[in-house]
This record gives sequence, C-alpha cells and structure tokens, in this order.
Amino acid sequence: MIGIIGIGHIGETLLDGLLSLNDFDKQFSIYDVNKETIKKYEHLKKVKIYENNEQVVRNSEIIFLCVKPSQFEELALELKQHMRGEQLIVSVAPDFSLASLQQMFSHQKVMRMMPSTMMLVKRGVIAVSKTVDVDETLTEKFQLLMQGMGYLFWTDERGINQTIGVAGSGIAFAYQLIEAMGQGAIYNGLTAEDAYKMAAETLIGAGEMLLKTNEHPAKLRDNVCTPGGLTIQGVTKLAELGFSHAVIEAVKATYQKEE
Repeated sequence: MIGIIGIGHIGETLLDGLLSLNDFDKQFSIYDVNKETIKKYEHLKKVKIYENNEQVVRNSEIIFLCVKPSQFEELALELKQHMRGEQLIVSVAPDFSLASLQQMFSHQKVMRMMPSTMMLVKRGVIAVSKTVDVDETLTEKFQLLMQGMGYLFWTDERGINQTIGVAGSGIAFAYQLIEAMGQGAIYNGLTAEDAYKMAAETLIGAGEMLLKTNEHPAKLRDNVCTPGGLTIQGVTKLAELGFSHAVIEAVKATYQKEE
C-alpha cells in the first residue's frame, strides 16, 4: 500500500499521476484534513480514504508526506510512535534535510523528493535523494513506483535544492514564456487559442529536439537563425532586453542553501 498524507496541489498531482498509469496495480491509502479535497476519490477501488494520519501509516509501506512545511513537526509528533523500521518516508518539502527528517520522525529510511507538477502528464522531472539506510530493495520499489511519472534524477542531497529553479520553479518560468510568446503572436494577429497552443507546442518540440540530438542549445538556436533573417532579429532583441540574464537570475533566486 502507498500512503499519501496531504492531498493538496502536490499530493493530488502525485496521486492522479500514479492512478493514470495503466499498468499500475498498487493500492493507495490517503488522508487530508480537508474532506472536500478527497471526495473525488471515494468511488475508486484503488484508493482507501482513512480518518486520520495514523491509519495511513499503519497500512502503508511507502509514505509520501505532502503537507505544508509548517505542519511537519506536529505531524512527526503524531506519527513517529506508529512507524515501523521497514517503512520508507518520502518528503516533498524543500525545508528539511534528510538528517533533520530522521531526527524529527525518529526514523532512518528517509527520502527527499523534489516533485514536478508535470507528473500528471507523465513528463515530470523528479529529483530524489536518500539516506544510506534506504536499502536496495526499497530503492528499487520506489524506482518502479515512480518510473512512469517522468525523468527520475538521483542526486546527493545538495542537488535537491539545485534542481528547483530548473525542474520545479522552472515550470512557472516556462508558463510565463508561453504566455509572453502567445501575447506577442496575438499582437501580430493570431487568435489567443492558436497563439498559446503554438507557443506550447513550440516549447515541447524544442525540448524533444534537444533530448533527441543531445546538441548544445546554442547550436540548435543558431541552426534556426538564417543570416540576416527574422529569427536572428528576434534573438538579438531578446539579448538587448536582457532575456538570458533575467532567466539565469530567476533560476539562481530559487536556490536555497542547506543549513
């Protein structure tokens, strides 16, 4: 049984993404203080809605903690006496180190996961770090659980926060770029529906092209820029307005150094 405590934005995305995997036969135990957020799961045979967090812990092998960071200490006090040594805790909060989670929950088998809302469409970029106490068997179970959700990036703990600006917050930056490209296209005469769809498809295609060719993005950009053409004029305007600098600074701003 897979437990998810907290069915907010990330918890819901995680659960919905896992439920959408056609070849997935796992059962889920869930709890959220807001009963309205979990009503939509009441009819699903794969999902068991419990009355409290303790019941989720008692009936789960892997437990995802998807509550707000401010709730972690209270949650730990509630749960640590009910945890079993073989269980795996997976935290999605960026605020707590592996060591602090071990101490907080009095539990050794802990992972930190930096999730991506794109898990919902099986294109998530998911950074994961674990304690040395998480054995190969648990690691493999977690890997099999998450592999259908996108790209799983194993890293040391420092790498968790280093990925936020690209894999986590970067999604928001991408949406801003799609909106801006769409608005420019609307200004040039396209309908809003066509403009935003074209912008989104362009970003998808650009990403797939880079992954397929393994070329440096600058080379792929230059391949599109005909000398004296319209694209290089647009690229030059971006440079004049500090586009690259703005994106770099935005990604840097998301980095939270470990205490």
